[in-house]
Amino acid sequence: MSSLPDSATASPALTVLPWDQPVPRTVAKWLAEEVAWRGDEPLDLGDWVVVVPSRGAGRRLREALAVLAAASGQAVFPPRVMMPEALPATLAALPAIASRSEAQMAWVRVLLEARLSEYRAVIPLDPPRRDFNWAHALATRLQRVQGELGEEGLRMVDVAATPDFPETVRWQQLARLEGAFDDVLAGAGLTARAAAERRALSAVTLPPGCRRAAVLAAPDLLAVARRYLEALAMHVRVDVVVVGEPDEDGAARFDAWGRPRTDHWSPRPFALPAFDQQVRLEPDPSAQAQRIATIAAQAPEPDEWLTVTLADPAVAAPLQNELTNAGLPCFNPEGEPWARGPLYGLLGGWAELLAEPSVRAVGHLLHQPDLLKYWSASPVDFSAETLLKQWDRLRGEFLPTDLAAAQRQAARFPMLARALADLDRWRQRLLREPFGESAIAVLGEFYAGRAIASGSALADAAEHWVETVQTVDRAARLYDALTTAERWQWALRVFTEGARFGPKPAGALELGGWLELLWSDAPRLVLAGANDGCLPDAVSGDAFLPEALREMLGLRTNAERLARDAYLLAAAVASRPGPRDVEILVGKTTRAGEPLRPSSLLLLTRDADLPGRVRHLFRAAASRGANLPWRRAWRMDPRQAPPPVRVSVTALRDWMACPFRFYLKHVLRMEALDLAKVELDARDFGTLVHAALQAMGEDEALRDSADEAILSAGLLAKFDAEAQARFGENRSLPLVIQLESGRQRLRRAAALQAQIRTDGWRIEAVEHEFSIPIGPLQVRGKIDRIDRHDDGRVRVIDYKTSDAPAAPLDAHLGRVREADLARPEWLRWEWAGKEKRWVDLQLPLYCRALAADYGTELSCAYFNLSKAVGETDLSFWPEGDPALQAAAEACAEHIAAAIGAGEFWPPVEEMGWGDEDWATLFHHGVAASVADGWIQQGGAS
Repeated sequence: MSSLPDSATASPALTVLPWDQPVPRTVAKWLAEEVAWRGDEPLDLGDWVVVVPSRGAGRRLREALAVLAAASGQAVFPPRVMMPEALPATLAALPAIASRSEAQMAWVRVLLEARLSEYRAVIPLDPPRRDFNWAHALATRLQRVQGELGEEGLRMVDVAATPDFPETVRWQQLARLEGAFDDVLAGAGLTARAAAERRALSAVTLPPGCRRAAVLAAPDLLAVARRYLEALAMHVRVDVVVVGEPDEDGAARFDAWGRPRTDHWSPRPFALPAFDQQVRLEPDPSAQAQRIATIAAQAPEPDEWLTVTLADPAVAAPLQNELTNAGLPCFNPEGEPWARGPLYGLLGGWAELLAEPSVRAVGHLLHQPDLLKYWSASPVDFSAETLLKQWDRLRGEFLPTDLAAAQRQAARFPMLARALADLDRWRQRLLREPFGESAIAVLGEFYAGRAIASGSALADAAEHWVETVQTVDRAARLYDALTTAERWQWALRVFTEGARFGPKPAGALELGGWLELLWSDAPRLVLAGANDGCLPDAVSGDAFLPEALREMLGLRTNAERLARDAYLLAAAVASRPGPRDVEILVGKTTRAGEPLRPSSLLLLTRDADLPGRVRHLFRAAASRGANLPWRRAWRMDPRQAPPPVRVSVTALRDWMACPFRFYLKHVLRMEALDLAKVELDARDFGTLVHAALQAMGEDEALRDSADEAILSAGLLAKFDAEAQARFGENRSLPLVIQLESGRQRLRRAAALQAQIRTDGWRIEAVEHEFSIPIGPLQVRGKIDRIDRHDDGRVRVIDYKTSDAPAAPLDAHLGRVREADLARPEWLRWEWAGKEKRWVDLQLPLYCRALAADYGTELSCAYFNLSKAVGETDLSFWPEGDPALQAAAEACAEHIAAAIGAGEFWPPVEEMGWGDEDWATLFHHGVAASVADGWIQQGGAS
């Protein structure tokens, strides 16, 4: 079906040229013969209009004509070369046509203003949020439907009028929506492209100076182009030139416009001189890229000798990397996507911040190199490293949810505070000022004073952004209700459409797409990505235009795509008949490891040959080399630093766990960063609960109270105040849950504290700091709490907020593992008839630190505030065992001596606990991850 009017009765003249030579050379020779060129004068084709399928085809045609004329020492006056989509604007006077962005905005307005209840066949349910993002997504789908219908000159109303159509109601509603879309455009003096091209068909005019036209090797000519060429044929002769087997009937193989007929090409067997050698299976896109790079490296002039065609775009990126690594220049005519360019990250950060000033958006911008360069150029002292460290600290300590919350806590970080103030100032400016002005001006501020080379990637991206802003600003006039944030989001999407096209480097190997294959002229061809879904091209699962509807409407079907691709493959092989001229690469899996099927075109063969092809195509792919074991790319070579002279009590525990990890953590100050942190870790949670308990111990009224209600109210007030000071009002859901858990634990702590006070114990000191000499070290610590009984006894209490209750003895003496037997004997101690190993020395060293002031008759206990509130209780360290105390102190002396001597090697390969932070550094073992030179020096000693 086609609703385009019949504009002419003249039919084009179909010519089939031999396909045993490259197409550019063949059609150039045909053009010369058609003008009876003898080589004794310039080749004059200036009065011809020539239609070719792509820009690349046009370039190769001009090159072939120049070579042909130069062979006779002549020049060439080339024809007017154009692609099919340029025909309407060339042959007719079109009205003002809506740009893609203007059409998109018209759809957005229609969808946001429509009564959705009237369009339930199109939009069955109201969206959760009827906003710009929803409307934009649906508008994009409707634009795609319009585009596919427009290829055959149809509009939605034409579909609704189709006789015996099963989805009439749905398409009638779509037609009504499209009518509203047309009205929005008309109000701005614009017309949809399909409607404009359709109306202008009746007024086709001959281009100035045109005496003849030809369609050259364009096997996929769409209906709009065909209708315009039919109209042109009323004025001048129009030839359609294809390549094929010259001894066959052209009309049986092609329609009048040179399109392959499905009944001939779809079942036609595909033959190669040596199929099993010419069709190779490769494991994945990277392996295909490696194979192509190997072939290219063997060619003296790859750009002249080799054609690379990528049926699967996924091969392009690894191929460009492989060729670059091999020192071979390459050129991708698809261009470099703007989303990979230098400006996209910065623009994306601003769009995100304007939509919602979240911590994620702030972090995105703070890490943008161009923004860091801007701050570096300011007169105020600035360090990118310091700024990002301050940001990481603020995020980790205060868990801000947005820019405002981060600013409230930034006073401790002056450099970060200035940067956040700048972000807030810029954000307010962008929201306040007109989008079309501020979106350009703010970039001018960022890049002021920087020398940007003309033609550089950054300069081109900036120019593209200016054009994008202007495009969006014009289109937004169709719906001025858009917010500034929505305009930025939309502009970012428009910015990423298309790509940056740079000049082709001299001698570069061009990476052609599938539809460029017919016009390639190099003697050798490598076709990569010959897999179903890519070759043949196919459309599946289209909710608006399923295959049956496409057939009914006369749109391109999968059967027609199959015929076209079968023809293109056959033609490419016909001009390269040798067994080494064509190599086809079939991928077994995607980059992600998902299985792929070979192209069905490769299975088009005689019944007798089919089993052999199936065996060949479905066998296991050969490995590209030996299956080598995993090997790390580099080994850690830590900085040499002197051993510390002061350590904390808890640091001794880290040395016992692993001397090397101790060195990284306490000497080099390495620590893991959780960049996605939205909740408290165990240390943060404990610190917050400790702060409330400390405040209780410092409050005279509370620490003397035995009233559970008073204690509970006091603890919760202290806890809530601390939480408010750190996190403000806006808190993530995980944080809210954690804070409530802390409140529950403190309520149970109040009950336990009331009982402790009733039993005669009174808080004497909290956060008691000490520093004692042990060997060559000063060991410092801070005791959570010291209690004194009415009878004079003294007890040391350490708060524990782990989920499960801890027993002091179990926390200090652990099970001896096999690996522990190779470590110093003084790390082990026999207790209750069993050999144990020291894993912590905290409570014994607390006793040693307090002995001078409180004597040696001290008791120690954990105040467990566990997740299960019923387990909140005191857990005591064994009393009256001088041997246990002496063993712990002796162990501490040995550890201090080892630290002072710089003994940080060998490591403990498997710590068992607390190893999560280091696991990513020590794949396949700690010792295997560290440079031999560092180990040979005896670690850091």
